[in-house]
Amino acid sequence: MRVVDRVGPGRSMALGLGLVAAGVASAVAGVDALLAVVATSAAMTMGAGLFAMGLFRATRPEGTAQAPAGPSAAVLEERARRIRRLMHEGGGAWTFELLAARLGWTERAVAEALAYMRDRGEIAEDLDLETGKWVYRPASGEPGETSAVDLTLDDRLRRLRDED
Repeated sequence: MRVVDRVGPGRSMALGLGLVAAGVASAVAGVDALLAVVATSAAMTMGAGLFAMGLFRATRPEGTAQAPAGPSAAVLEERARRIRRLMHEGGGAWTFELLAARLGWTERAVAEALAYMRDRGEIAEDLDLETGKWVYRPASGEPGETSAVDLTLDDRLRRLRDED
């Protein structure tokens, strides 16, 4: 399907029809050599396949080939609520692995929830220099409010440019 995505459905169908036509013309001309028979058959098969893929791509509704959507906002908010509760009860910084083990969630569920919380400014992601592991802790301030300590270098530079 990648060829169709690169060249577009119209060109894919045209190329497919061209290959089928070349195969038919070769068959009508009467090929004797085994290699020519194989090439004729391959041209017709690949041409039909390219045409079918182009036709499928041209007729399917937009968005049907997209990657599956992530979890809904309600699911992310519930996951975030459970992580907040766990962090509040346990205090301190949490590694990804410890959170996943304590919650019993899949790696994807924990990663999506942490990214959701990080993007909203609810948690800080930091590298523990003693262990070399990334840790997560509640951000200082209210959710969505990031303190200067929690800012990345890009955030700091952006803030400084905005102040100028």
